[in-house]
Amino acid sequence: MLNVGFHRHIVTPPIGVYLTGYGARTGPSVGVLDDLVVDATTFREGEEGVIWINADILSFGAEHVGRIRERIMAEIGVPAERVALCASHTHAGPEVASTHLGDSDPEYVQLLERWAVSAACVAWNDASPAKLRIGKGTCHISRNRRRPEGGPVDPDVLTLQWIGDRPGGIVMHTCHGVVLGSDNRRFSADYCGVTRRTMEHVLSTTQSPSSPVTQLPNYPITFTNGCTGDINPLSQGEDKVVPYGRTLAFEALKAMEASTQIATTPIDGASSRVDLPVVDPPPPDECQARIVELETEWKTSEGAQKKMAGIFANWAKERLRQVESGTCPTSQAAEVQAFRIGDFGIVFLPGEPLVRLGLQIKATSPAPHTWAAGYCNGTVGYVADEESWQHGGYEVLTAPQFYAMGPYKPEAGRILVDCGLDLLRRLFQQ
Repeated sequence: MLNVGFHRHIVTPPIGVYLTGYGARTGPSVGVLDDLVVDATTFREGEEGVIWINADILSFGAEHVGRIRERIMAEIGVPAERVALCASHTHAGPEVASTHLGDSDPEYVQLLERWAVSAACVAWNDASPAKLRIGKGTCHISRNRRRPEGGPVDPDVLTLQWIGDRPGGIVMHTCHGVVLGSDNRRFSADYCGVTRRTMEHVLSTTQSPSSPVTQLPNYPITFTNGCTGDINPLSQGEDKVVPYGRTLAFEALKAMEASTQIATTPIDGASSRVDLPVVDPPPPDECQARIVELETEWKTSEGAQKKMAGIFANWAKERLRQVESGTCPTSQAAEVQAFRIGDFGIVFLPGEPLVRLGLQIKATSPAPHTWAAGYCNGTVGYVADEESWQHGGYEVLTAPQFYAMGPYKPEAGRILVDCGLDLLRRLFQQ
């Protein structure tokens, strides 16, 4: 019998902690638009099961994932391959993993890890019998930022509901959390938070006077993003956050209304390590020339431009050091993970995969219902499909300087897709 548990902690940092996601920001946070949360959903069959964590941050670092998993294993015995950590990828959240776009607060990061472990353990221990339903819909709030006219997007909305004494659901959609722009310095879950709150308001009933006091809605909704590396909202601005979030909420509610019941077991999880090949480094003279160019820009610029020039110059210096010492990485380790929850299969991809990678997984998955999530289990920067790689651009060439990972060779995306599909075939025994 399937048992599902859910728990949430509010994880909004103190004012003054730096936000991340934009190089153009030049100061710390000054306020809160809406609270950030970490949600844990557990799916159990007896003592076996999986834990699916969603957090309102840009990304987890591999070191955070390792520590959180170790503590969960010590507390409740769930192994690492059955614990997935996903970031909603809001660009109005705190710096956690190092992206050189903000300064992380070590005390906050330690608390975030503890909150994630706590949410997972409470959800695991409070799980109760439930049935599952899958709903499908579409939502058109996004565009391909690399090819605004005709580039691929993924408008799918997928909902996974658990129905029982303690109902709830997961909403899945593919769109960058950048409705709020670089001028915003207040914490927010962006459109994802509006979607959650809107659906919880519609689905939750009023607590009776005798009900225990709790921060949880009695029909909680959590959010998992897709492969959004090149997918942005149609437009940006604080005035767009609520309309886009509510549009997604209403489409998800319609999907739930038309949902169908699915098999609830078996429950299983698996993961695999892959190596993403890195392009060959430039010769030393090119590295040195780039350093001179960037240092000149840094000396003659101000504000955001000066900050970006400094970030890129430091990256170039490190690359030159690696070239001269012969220590340039030839690959980047990455984890690909997959869960089977009855008839539903999900692949958790690291870093910022471009949309075609998710579409490829969904198109050829052996599972009756599939989702491909990005921003999971550590960051490896952007990973492109081969066609997108040919066109270069920010995701392929510039962003690696923020992450200090990559640039990757064109086959890197295919390596992630193939590994994800292999894991699904193993879980679905095909």
